[in-house]
Amino acid sequence: MSAPGPDRTKQARALARMVGRGGRREHRAYVWIVRAIAPRFERSLRTLVARRVFLILGTGRIGTTWLAGLLDAAPGAQVMHEPVPTEQFAHAEALMRPSRAEPYLRDFRLREMALRVAAGNPAVYGEVNSALRRHAEAFRRLLPGVRILHLVRDARAFVPSVMARPRFTRADIIHGEDRPPTAEIAPQWRTMDRFSKVCWMWTQENAYLRGHSDGLVRFEDITTDYALFRAQVLEPLGIEVDRALWEAHARRPTNATRGPRYPPFAEWPDTQVESFWRLCGEEMARYRYA
Repeated sequence: MSAPGPDRTKQARALARMVGRGGRREHRAYVWIVRAIAPRFERSLRTLVARRVFLILGTGRIGTTWLAGLLDAAPGAQVMHEPVPTEQFAHAEALMRPSRAEPYLRDFRLREMALRVAAGNPAVYGEVNSALRRHAEAFRRLLPGVRILHLVRDARAFVPSVMARPRFTRADIIHGEDRPPTAEIAPQWRTMDRFSKVCWMWTQENAYLRGHSDGLVRFEDITTDYALFRAQVLEPLGIEVDRALWEAHARRPTNATRGPRYPPFAEWPDTQVESFWRLCGEEMARYRYA
């Protein structure tokens, strides 16, 4: 929903683009600008606590753009899709150094949210944001009452979508140098092939979210059945989106993969199928995908 009056977060984004020129520099510039203009943490927290705040978190490539656009139409709600420039850098840092998650929220991100809430004055503020998935535990500690939903998609669809992009290659400036903590992955990470790393990512990121969320949202359910969309999303969040609008969005997927595609599951060689089930099978079964 459009926010009345001046929105300093928009001005900060525009300035960050000029200062940072994209990528990590843009993210750092935006953080610096917001920290300079936003109220202190305690005041920002009061702004957020006065509203209902929710997060829908997932791995990416699971319909987050589609879902945010749909929920933003709910009366009284302001719902954003990954609004902070290149916030995926913050995800990579929280993955490799979990202790960085809480300072990121306290010193910057919750203050940034409060700026946007103060400008738009919504009754409900939400984000559908894959870049904040490793901040879920810290959100719980810092923001009382935040509602967190876990959005998941069948790994047999997720893996090809990610493999068609540069994740875990030299062209991936964000995650190309990921070094997950040894508590989650054995030292063989450096010798794992790219396909195995993508499978690992699906399993570990979903396992983490499963332990820090209030409910599960299955992408396949909410895009095909309005009753399940109500049960998994609308009712837990206390917002309304009518059936006609949901149907219009369900026929209009967004952010589809462009360019070269990776072969679908049915065309994978036996070695990849074996690796996939070894790395993803147990977690797939938890969501009734296997």
